[in-house]
Amino acid sequence: MSNHCAAIAEMVWAIVKANRDPSSPVYKKALSKLTTISIDHWDTENGENINICTSFTALPSARSVRGRMVSGEADVDYNDNPIEQIQIEEIKILYSAVDSTSFEPILKLTKNLKSFTYEHEGANIGDAEYECLDIIALLREFARHSLQHLDLTCDMGHNEEDQAVGDLKDFNVLRVLRLNAAAFCRHQESWDASDEECVSLADTLPTSVQVITLVGWFQDNGPMQFLGGLAEERHKLPELTRICLEGNWNIPKDLVDTFKSVGIDLVKSESAIAY
Repeated sequence: MSNHCAAIAEMVWAIVKANRDPSSPVYKKALSKLTTISIDHWDTENGENINICTSFTALPSARSVRGRMVSGEADVDYNDNPIEQIQIEEIKILYSAVDSTSFEPILKLTKNLKSFTYEHEGANIGDAEYECLDIIALLREFARHSLQHLDLTCDMGHNEEDQAVGDLKDFNVLRVLRLNAAAFCRHQESWDASDEECVSLADTLPTSVQVITLVGWFQDNGPMQFLGGLAEERHKLPELTRICLEGNWNIPKDLVDTFKSVGIDLVKSESAIAY
């Protein structure tokens, strides 16, 4: 971590301790009403260290932490700054390269996390690998009871097995989900999926899900193969009203009509996530 990042993190921890100690002469004198933290890096390479985000989340007033081009492996632990609970409800880290263990110090103390967004982009930002399953495991352990919005994607250069998320059914209040399409595919040598290579969305997602966005497919018949059978299993996802296919998808009209007949809008979007 650079000297200026370390200095900022150290300063914020001092403020955190003061704001949590009513006996401190500077109790709630600084940053006591700060609710949203945004940490952006706009250079062409590298990124701001995750430790800055970690320190800010411990502020008693903090509810949302957002970052762009965040990098590194956390070397600051809440164990060095004992805190029983933090109030963060939203984590949104875009175009970044952060290892899964860097989220753990935050997640294990968050009791009411409602929204988690992480967009991995390894090139030019950092060395951290995309650890989708490990991130899901942390969210399952610490936030499955409260998480309503999950957005977890990576750039298209990663192998399919790196994008797998596994079973999400125990996230029982999850409403909005955005993932790489390959998150639901078993390991394969190409993008040419077949029915046997894709898991059933209806058997993988919680009954609470309302909106699903699938990112990045590049086969002409991808949607039919990937979504085939979901309309017939619509009863397993009773709250589902919208499926958005983001990227270079070719959606057959008869598939759109099939989903419409069971109360689900199937649409295409080329737009990336908005910051």
